[in-house]
Amino acid sequence: MAEGKELPANSLRVECGALRKSAWATSVHLGQSAIDVLKKVKSVEKNPSPNWLDPRPFQFFDITTTTLFAALNVLDGKVIGECHARHRHQEWLKFLRRLDREFPPALKLHLVMDNYGTHKEPHVRAWLKKHPRFVCHFIPTSSSWLNLVERWFRELTEKSIRRASFVSVPDLKQAIDDFMQAWNDNPRPFIWTATVSDIIAKIQRVRLKMESIKPGSTLPRGKKAATNA
Repeated sequence: MAEGKELPANSLRVECGALRKSAWATSVHLGQSAIDVLKKVKSVEKNPSPNWLDPRPFQFFDITTTTLFAALNVLDGKVIGECHARHRHQEWLKFLRRLDREFPPALKLHLVMDNYGTHKEPHVRAWLKKHPRFVCHFIPTSSSWLNLVERWFRELTEKSIRRASFVSVPDLKQAIDDFMQAWNDNPRPFIWTATVSDIIAKIQRVRLKMESIKPGSTLPRGKKAATNA
């Protein structure tokens, strides 16, 4: 999927990803409250008037999680997504079957995704072999920013999830579904403004800086281990 490379007329680029949201509760002396903890989502009712000046610390306890599987159509910006309790190959296969139903059979789908083990599980590979119209492109490890669906996850988090509170996980899922529906009613595609050469040049500058701080820190894992041996 190099810069400037066009897909055949009967092909479509779809960028896929999974966003895992944790439901947390926090107890304070005034009752049950929900606050933002990094990117985690709390699934409790928010107290309308918490006493933020109270010196006693918050106590957190994990409730449950939900994982949003999403596919971004880079052509028109529309998103196909669904929530699952877990992120296993079984759930990933369900989502792939959903994509198979959503898009016209004659259309070849180029899926851009990360190297998560679930995406390469034997059952998944067997299914993909029987459905050759799915062409997988795996981005390098620790390069999730290359996947445009991550940009949509940011929209979802900042505009619907981050400052909200939910009385249950189903309420969280409903908020995700509502945002996705509103987005698809008026979608907009994300467009890269940086060129590949600009990105590579920036990475090279960062690599040189990191090497000046800690020599060998940017070597691949295998070579790094051999160097330290």
